[in-house]
Amino acid sequence: MRSSFLLVCLTFTSNVFGVDTLDAPNMNAEVIDQVPVHAMACGPIALFNAYQLSSVDWRASIHRISGSPQEKFNYFTKTYCSRFSRNTYMKKRWDEKNGIRPDDLAEAVNELHKKAKLPTVSLKRLFLKNKQSHRELLVELHGNISSSINHGFPPLLTVSKFGRLQSPSGGYRWAVLSSHFITITSIPKELEGNAHSFSFSYVDPWRAQKKNSRFTTSETTFFANDITNRKDKKLHKNPTLVMPKNSIGLGVSRVRSNIAQAIAVTHLIIADSAPATLIKAK
Repeated sequence: MRSSFLLVCLTFTSNVFGVDTLDAPNMNAEVIDQVPVHAMACGPIALFNAYQLSSVDWRASIHRISGSPQEKFNYFTKTYCSRFSRNTYMKKRWDEKNGIRPDDLAEAVNELHKKAKLPTVSLKRLFLKNKQSHRELLVELHGNISSSINHGFPPLLTVSKFGRLQSPSGGYRWAVLSSHFITITSIPKELEGNAHSFSFSYVDPWRAQKKNSRFTTSETTFFANDITNRKDKKLHKNPTLVMPKNSIGLGVSRVRSNIAQAIAVTHLIIADSAPATLIKAK
């Protein structure tokens, strides 16, 4: 039976936050729905959507990935994600059970970009550093998103749902329940002087939905850890910014809805520079 692939044409409204916004270069692009491709395809599909929404120079240079969404996905995962990960023991970068980690995705993208003569990307770990405040982390996040959009590449964001699970012995532990990649398309150009949150628009690859949400500081206690940090995998108290609960589809059916949960904003993949043609044009 022939698969049906969905490309959705989304119309984004500028200035949806009541302030001047910094928008992805190609806001009205068609974007791809991961559902017909694979349930664990959010990382690659969020990447393809970033290219769709990117500047002309990015789109013109990414000719190595062409065809239907399924063909693009198959090419990318076979060519760049089928090798064993350097970041986790005896697992491939992408697999049907786990999808792909943010560090593995960043490495795969850089290998693709090297062949395509495109700029490198960097993985930003969005966890509090020593003595850093949540406000400072918010400013850092805004700056990194702004930089990537100004380079013509809408960045990829990883969010993870952490939940407080009860153990058979009666105690509890916090653990990651699920993770997801999205593509950020719009943020305010400037942060207010004392802002502790800001709104943003994004494309969710799950059913190619255009949504709005906020980055903010959690009002409740949660614990989370950075899976990409080899030196410190311990859980820490409120170590990240969060998105409001239920603002993104990260549901896990086997977990009760009444347990304590948080949507942690954990990793960002940004462009380090603009393509050479865009730099010359400036």
